Amino acid sequence: MRTLDRIAGWVFIGCSLALFVLLHRFYSGNTEPLVLCTALCGLLLGAMNLMRAERPHDRTLAKVCVAGNAFFGILMGALSRAVESFPLPLTMAALCIVLLLLSMRTRRRSRPM
Repeated sequence: MRTLDRIAGWVFIGCSLALFVLLHRFYSGNTEPLVLCTALCGLLLGAMNLMRAERPHDRTLAKVCVAGNAFFGILMGALSRAVESFPLPLTMAALCIVLLLLSMRTRRRSRPM
C-alpha cells in the first residue's frame, strides 16, 4: 500500500504541475491569482501526502491530509464542471479520492503521539 500511496502522490504532484502550467498559459494576459494558487495548493497537498506515506504513524498529519484531500477533491470537481473540455481537473479529483481513502486508512491504523 505504501507503493500505491507514493505513486498516487507523485502522479498528483505531476498533475498539479501540469495544471499550473496550462492555467498559466490560458490566463497569460489576465493572470487569475486564485486559479494559480489552486494549482500551487495542489503541489503542497501532494507533498503532504508523500510525507504522510513516509510517516505512517503520524495521526495528525493523516487528519490534515484527509481534510485537504476532501476539500481539494470538491474544488477539482467544481473546476471540472466549469471546464468540461479539460480532463485534468477530473483526473485530479479522482486522485484526491484515492489519496483520501489512503489517508483515512493511515489515520485509522496510526496511534496517537
